[in-house]
Amino acid sequence: MRWFFTAPGRRWDSSTGPSQGVTRLNPGVGGSTPVFQSAHINGSQIVNQNSLNNYFGTANFVNGATPIAVNFTNTAWSASLFSITNGLFQTGSVATNTPVTLSVLYSYIYYGLSITNTNQYSVLVLKSPVPSLGSSVVLTNHTFSLTLNTLPSSKYVIEAATNLTKPVTWSPLATNTTDISGNWSFTDPGASNRPTRYYRARSSP
Repeated sequence: MRWFFTAPGRRWDSSTGPSQGVTRLNPGVGGSTPVFQSAHINGSQIVNQNSLNNYFGTANFVNGATPIAVNFTNTAWSASLFSITNGLFQTGSVATNTPVTLSVLYSYIYYGLSITNTNQYSVLVLKSPVPSLGSSVVLTNHTFSLTLNTLPSSKYVIEAATNLTKPVTWSPLATNTTDISGNWSFTDPGASNRPTRYYRARSSP
């Protein structure tokens, strides 16, 4: 994989590195070779379980007094738990709030030498709390409305059953992602046709 970005007097060249899918970052300015300064990973340090999250690396170079920042994703990433590919970190379920270390590999030319480095980034994966009903009401048209309270931006499915006699048959009614406050207001139009209905919410990948 190889890509370029050009601007007046500047040229960024990112190309395949020496091994393991490592991306080599070679910014060039007017034929000179800028000097590598530092690199880091960008993205949220706190994420929810069962969520997809975006990360990218930034390598900082300097050419004389001119700083040059090169962002990159298409290289070799790894995670101490779950999976990350090209900066897309997919979490799964956790029993407790769980720390995860993300790593990214990259290389660059330093005074003619090919240098390969690894940067790491600590992320905390939050366990979703047991969802709770903030409010529920039977509307005038006999439909039923409830509000689910849990972590913000968490994906849940609401299911219903007509009785709790084992084995209980739960049927999915709707799937949605909670808002920035962790709420989801749901109305069940089918409740008007059933004298009794039970509800539950569960995390959805």
